[in-house]
Amino acid sequence: FARSVEASQRSNFTTLAGLLAGIVLAAASEGDAASAAIMASQAAALDSQLRYSRLHEKEADRLGMKTLVDAGYPAESAALMFKQMLNASRLYGNRMPEFLLTHPVTESRIADASNRARQLPSTTNVPSLDYLLIKARITALGKVPGKESTEESAKEHIKRFRLALEKLSTPEPSSPTNSNVPAELARSAAHYGLALSYLENRQWRKARKTLAPLLKQAPNKLAYILLDIDIDIEAGDSKRAEKRLHELNTTMPNNYAISMALAQTMLSNTDYKDAQKVLQSLTKTRPAQADVWYLMSETHGLAGDILQLHQARAEFFLLRGNFSQARQHLTTALHFSKNNYQIAARIKERIRDVNSLQQLTENL
Repeated sequence: FARSVEASQRSNFTTLAGLLAGIVLAAASEGDAASAAIMASQAAALDSQLRYSRLHEKEADRLGMKTLVDAGYPAESAALMFKQMLNASRLYGNRMPEFLLTHPVTESRIADASNRARQLPSTTNVPSLDYLLIKARITALGKVPGKESTEESAKEHIKRFRLALEKLSTPEPSSPTNSNVPAELARSAAHYGLALSYLENRQWRKARKTLAPLLKQAPNKLAYILLDIDIDIEAGDSKRAEKRLHELNTTMPNNYAISMALAQTMLSNTDYKDAQKVLQSLTKTRPAQADVWYLMSETHGLAGDILQLHQARAEFFLLRGNFSQARQHLTTALHFSKNNYQIAARIKERIRDVNSLQQLTENL
């Protein structure tokens, strides 16, 4: 910014000189020449400003890339990000986001970033175990195209994870998806995915046997513990599962995964009031989590609390951008509030919030 101010001050003299020349010509009754001189001086000033901006944007990219590489990030990521931004910009048409208007992404900028990346030291981005476990979980819970039921998809996933483990047991183990993943991490993720796939196929004994080595290796790993608790539930021991989740919730209160699992287990055990308390606490720490509000509304319904059911369902629809449904549920909740002035006042205020948000969204 300071450099742009300094450059602007230097260019002001040239611009002023051009304007003065135009004024002199205008005074001499040279109308067309005066207009041309003034327009030329303004165009020159704008061209100088743009060239200066592009020059120092290149410098900013260079310094930014060096900072990222020094922090351990791959140098190639900058060019990849620019490519993604360029591809995204083509979808906007004439309604470009302001950031892309003031910071245009061009083919030359992408080429510059790629050239700089080749000159900088390369870094190897090794995925963490948590990332690999989440990736394996998404795979195990995903539906395979052409498979109708969860069990059919699970059988296909079982084959894939077993094949991955076979490849990892070769003399030169490598990840089936990414060669820079250490074999030990890839093996743990594959075992986790296989155990989860067995569970999805209702083979809880095989799931527990597959998970056992992971729990022995890392007994405090939350992903392993939660999967083991899910196996308890599938094995018909939901009371033990609820007890274990209670202990975890005491140690890590308002943890999303633990709280949701605890609430769902309480619902299966018909402990509706306790589930309400757990979810009520979770909505305070995660007010923008739509699935929390959905489960909250289901819990209120099972507990017979119709007023709070509609309030929670309204929050769910509001987070989904369905303003009419949100307003409808709040109106129904207002009817059930009866003579409770404080609750009715809060509901009316929330209806006004919904109307304001809808108007704001429509004006975008």
